[in-house]
Amino acid sequence: MSGAMSSLAESEEPRVPLTGSLLGRVARYMDRHLLLHLLSFIHESGLHDRAAITKYKIKVMMSTNMIDAVIDELEHLPEDDALRQELEARDADDVDEQRQDVLDRLEYEEEVVAEMTTFFEDSSAVAELRNDHKLTVANLEAEYNITAAMVDKFYELARYKYDCGLYNECEQMLQHFLQLKQTPPERVLSAYWGRLACRLLEKMWDGAMEDVRAIRELVDTRGMAPAEQLAQRSWLLHWALFIFFNKQGGTDDLLDFFLDQSNMQTVENCCPWLLRYFIAAVVLSRRRRAAMRGVVMGEIRQVSYMYTDAFCRFMTLLFDDFDFHAAQDMLLECERVARADFFLHAHADAFMDESKKLIFETFCQVHCEVDLGDLAQRLNMTQAEAEKSMVDLVVSSTLDARIDSSANRAVIKPPMRASQQRLMDRARDLTHRSTILAQNLQRVTSEQAEYIKLFVAL
Repeated sequence: MSGAMSSLAESEEPRVPLTGSLLGRVARYMDRHLLLHLLSFIHESGLHDRAAITKYKIKVMMSTNMIDAVIDELEHLPEDDALRQELEARDADDVDEQRQDVLDRLEYEEEVVAEMTTFFEDSSAVAELRNDHKLTVANLEAEYNITAAMVDKFYELARYKYDCGLYNECEQMLQHFLQLKQTPPERVLSAYWGRLACRLLEKMWDGAMEDVRAIRELVDTRGMAPAEQLAQRSWLLHWALFIFFNKQGGTDDLLDFFLDQSNMQTVENCCPWLLRYFIAAVVLSRRRRAAMRGVVMGEIRQVSYMYTDAFCRFMTLLFDDFDFHAAQDMLLECERVARADFFLHAHADAFMDESKKLIFETFCQVHCEVDLGDLAQRLNMTQAEAEKSMVDLVVSSTLDARIDSSANRAVIKPPMRASQQRLMDRARDLTHRSTILAQNLQRVTSEQAEYIKLFVAL
């Protein structure tokens, strides 16, 4: 983008105007276009100063080619706002000129790659070449007069269209580009990132998940430097949140993705705030949360020296301290945080329901006798809801309990655990702790090796 708009965008680095939010941390791992979606949610929620959010959105947009979007956003600012007055003071011809420059470049580059675009429109010919393993840059140049320079132009045009907000067109072009073989490896990885961004913005969750898997495989197998691998995984973990909290069954996918050793190490070392979403997924996954309890508590302890939040404290109060009153109070804070979180707000009600059930289950597991009236009051439930929850708990688990309606209480028989089961539980916990210890030892050893190399070099 040229002219006054671009110069203003470069004159001041925009900063996220929020405190007490993960947005400031998450923004560092977000593409500008994805970040705009997060900012739109914050703006619409009304939880923060809307004028400040709008100004930040405008400054983000001014680093793209979405000129009309910038003009539309100005309407949300007060008429006496300095930024609005500065932008509106520009000559209208200047804006028209910038818009025309963008349109002219799109038209020109479309003509440059027209031959390649026409080739990909013949899906049967493309499929035949792909099946014969002849869909290569060299073969296209030999048989179809599509040069390597034209392929590069095709890729660059896809990037430019993305910068203009033409996500669907960019996604289709990158899909064609990624079918080609013998393209530079760095271009392939970049193209996958671009297509992933387009699919996230177009809400193509299944296709986006395929790109996440492809990027993960490239990062694991390309032999890039450890620091670069760590950075790529950090970005991928953040971007994948769009899929996990929108796709059906996404919370189970999140658990599987985060439980991968390399991904969990990335969370521990670079972005421990992502534990919030891991904890939320564990709570929401009724089928798996009992088995995940030891893992999630181990991770909370692992990163507690550098990060904690309401979700971490809720789990600690519930499973380490067994402080049910404090856990219930902290759950209210979790609700406030979840409703203000871009990824969690749609799951806030479900999270609260499952968290109350989790408190109910845990309370019953550590007591031999439960006064249903007292328990209902603790969990802000009615008497009937408490009785129903107790019946459901007895039916759906191994809890051996008897409800005494006359005394308004439940008598719980402690579960008899076989010595073999106790041994298996202890072995499982020991294995997890040993894995964490081995990972930490490996990391320290690697760091020491790097220091030794640096010392020898000096």
